[in-house]
Amino acid sequence: MPKLTIAIAISLVAGFAAAALIINAPDPVEPAVPGFDSTADVNARLMALESAVNVERQARQLLEEEILILYEELESLENLQQTDEVQQAEAVPVEGEIDVRAMRAAARGSRLDNTERRFAMLTEAGFSAARADWIIQRESELRMEALRARYDSMRSGEPMNPMGLNANPEFMLREELGDAQYEMYLQASNRSTAVGIGTVFDSSPAQMAGLLPGDEITHYDGTRIFSTFDLTRQAMQGDEGENVVVNITRDGIPMQLVIPRGPLGINTGRQR
Repeated sequence: MPKLTIAIAISLVAGFAAAALIINAPDPVEPAVPGFDSTADVNARLMALESAVNVERQARQLLEEEILILYEELESLENLQQTDEVQQAEAVPVEGEIDVRAMRAAARGSRLDNTERRFAMLTEAGFSAARADWIIQRESELRMEALRARYDSMRSGEPMNPMGLNANPEFMLREELGDAQYEMYLQASNRSTAVGIGTVFDSSPAQMAGLLPGDEITHYDGTRIFSTFDLTRQAMQGDEGENVVVNITRDGIPMQLVIPRGPLGINTGRQR
């Protein structure tokens, strides 16, 4: 039921955002595509449109990743909830029949709030109490900064760069924590620490390099990869087409593949 509620809420938010964009849309006679010039030659217009489509695709992937993070955090909280209920059940002396509904209601009444749960998860993962407090506070601040950036972008009518740092509070937190502590942070939240491959497109660079569904990408050109955002940012660095080394794990075995820099031709899949 909570997942359904979140899915409905996400759909409503997306709908309101789309409605706001439609209401404030510019004159449809002149397409609002960055770099598009209706007087330019056909090749220039095609390049501008391809660039706009690529930006839109990246933005969609990042949104899907944010939704996945929300689902994973929800599942983590549900697992803790079930643990609380089991502990409550074990603590109740068995004398005759037990009112299960009353027992669960009592367990719900004694649950920690979300902030306390986050604190417990982080300290159990190895963070000090002070560091855990700082992380919880910083999570909130960075998410607020991202919301403000998106709001300002909508108000100004200027498209927001989906690969900009202010578009991804997770990446900013990673930069501040460092790779080692960020990996601890992800593990504390029971979240993936690599990019799992769900589908490999036919005739794509990924297929030619030997990537397979189920592989997990951990490094790209020597840089640690935790998310689709990391992978896309690294693929856009350097010169397109140059060969780079991609580190993966396949069935738990580390491997290295060489692949040209640029779009891999994959859909990411959920990995835990």
